Amino acid sequence: MSHHVLDINDKHRDNDNEVSMYQNSYQLEPYNIFIIEHINKIISTMILTNFQCIYNTVECAKLCNKIATNVLTQILKLQFGRYKIIVMITFIENANQPFNVSIGHLWDAKRDNYTTFTLETQIYYMLCCVFGIYYE
Repeated sequence: MSHHVLDINDKHRDNDNEVSMYQNSYQLEPYNIFIIEHINKIISTMILTNFQCIYNTVECAKLCNKIATNVLTQILKLQFGRYKIIVMITFIENANQPFNVSIGHLWDAKRDNYTTFTLETQIYYMLCCVFGIYYE
């Protein structure tokens, strides 16, 4: 069996039994890697500027949506290219109880990365996780 790299201009093939092989057109390595230090600055700035002293479930949902949108917008300006950016914000009332957050998904240890930022007050906890998942 012979292999043939198919050319777009190749109108006539010599042998009908040939297997057509296409050149890979995907990029395996990122041009601009997901840098945690830049993301941490964005997250801390957005959370600390939108800090509020009360815990209200309706207002907290709006606040989380606002912060997540602003963080995502600022991160997209850094042009990480082929990274899928995921921003997750958890807002929990501090009722003197511990909490545990776990997240599971497939992970490429070489290219994918994440960072977290936690704000703890006497009234609530705010946890922000940002994931940069590289896709080919």
